[in-house]
Amino acid sequence: SIGPPQVSFSFTLTHCLGVYLKPTQPFTFLISVTAVDDPPVAHNVLGLTAVPGASLPVVLNASDDNVLPSSLTVRLTLLPIRGALQLQNGSAAPTGVDLAVGTMVQYTPFPQPDYSASVPQCGREFEDTFVFQPFARGVLPGQPGTVTITALSCAACPKPYILIASVCRPCAAG
Repeated sequence: SIGPPQVSFSFTLTHCLGVYLKPTQPFTFLISVTAVDDPPVAHNVLGLTAVPGASLPVVLNASDDNVLPSSLTVRLTLLPIRGALQLQNGSAAPTGVDLAVGTMVQYTPFPQPDYSASVPQCGREFEDTFVFQPFARGVLPGQPGTVTITALSCAACPKPYILIASVCRPCAAG
């Protein structure tokens, strides 16, 4: 169980000249300890890589030394702009709704537009992020956590192009 620690101690009173003082009555001391409820801590997720057409599982985690893990929740506060988030049941991941710590969401990058009509921009990387916030007992908020994902704009170049140095180049005729 989580609660304040119990401590006991004993001592002897001595006069400033070293003479032992015999108390005529027992001394009673009251020591009050005020618990500090530290907010939960979100676990940032960095270094993930996604490829087009495939979903990437992401686990939303947080911790708090003051409460049981079952009392922790997370809420999505900012969704990604270059991809979609779904819950395990396939529904869109909602913002502002309590999810259990350890909930897995699926990130799927959106196909990124080809910014050049003459040369497809395949193989370029882009970054996407989303943010979640942990809560203890549904009320005490912690600092938000960030999930950072690097994704490729597309998995392969369309024919008749070939991927060279992250850019689709025309294949040599031959």
